[in-house]
Amino acid sequence: MGSMPERTKYVLLGVIVVVVIVAVAAWFLLAGPGGKTTVKIGVVGPFTGPAAPTGKAYKVGAEVWLEDINAKGGILGRKVEIVYGDTQSKADVGVSVMEKLITQDQVDYIVGGTHSHVALAAMEVPPKYKKLWIITTAASLEIGKKIMNNPEKYKYIFQANVNMSGWQYGVMYGIFYHIDQGEFEPPNKKIAIIVEDTSWGEITQKAWVDEFTKRGWTIVANEKVRKDESDFYPFLNKIKDEHPSIIKSEFTSVTTQIAFL
Repeated sequence: MGSMPERTKYVLLGVIVVVVIVAVAAWFLLAGPGGKTTVKIGVVGPFTGPAAPTGKAYKVGAEVWLEDINAKGGILGRKVEIVYGDTQSKADVGVSVMEKLITQDQVDYIVGGTHSHVALAAMEVPPKYKKLWIITTAASLEIGKKIMNNPEKYKYIFQANVNMSGWQYGVMYGIFYHIDQGEFEPPNKKIAIIVEDTSWGEITQKAWVDEFTKRGWTIVANEKVRKDESDFYPFLNKIKDEHPSIIKSEFTSVTTQIAFL
């Protein structure tokens, strides 16, 4: 996703806090009170690397909730602890982090996760240990497909976000609605697309190319770049004489989106 205003960012924080609370309730329903005196939650996210600003937002939301819930006596009288796992936006690191949270840190369940390519790899781990993972933000259709193809194996995995299809088509249909209403009058039917080289970016790219082509638009540029790219002059030079009515960018890193803007 692209750069977001502060208000939107804190709406995201509110969403992850609610997801954490739902996860707590789900865990108690599945596991029961047992003999433990604490509830330990694993929170995974990109706390370093190109998407670190998103990880920072995760931590802010989680810490605000943690302080509030413990001030109220915890959950069913139990103190809540959070253990963070830094995926660094890398699939192999995400798998290792998940293994550590479960086998070494002994978390009761996991929430969080940003990139779909990380989630698709890491979602193989919790079923081995019958641990609950509520995936937030990662929105690849492939996550849902894996769950649907083997619901017994992946019954411990929940994708909390709207999938990429719903996310992207919601934006596109909003654009087409405003065109149909005469509220947006594009001077031409040209669009330039640039996305990050991740599963998220690839799904976004395909959806926009397919839909705009179907509606008779010309794709004047269709580029994939590193998720930590900072030099966009080659892309901008390529499209400057085309004067596209729409430029679609998709980056999960706020710093990358700022560089592009």
